[in-house]
Amino acid sequence: MALIRGPRRNRRLLDLGIFPGEIVQIRRKLQNKSVVVRVKECDIAISPEIAASILVESCP
Repeated sequence: MALIRGPRRNRRLLDLGIFPGEIVQIRRKLQNKSVVVRVKECDIAISPEIAASILVESCP
């Protein structure tokens, strides 16, 4: 993950252990448009609003 936009969203992601520079893998999209990501060997569901605030860089 490269960057998190928005202070409240930033805090929520930090509480979940998702920090800028952390490797995050998209696992699946849910019907309600939430996204399940894997970070530090844990799967975490993130709301569409929070997911939209994350800017990512792809890994080679």
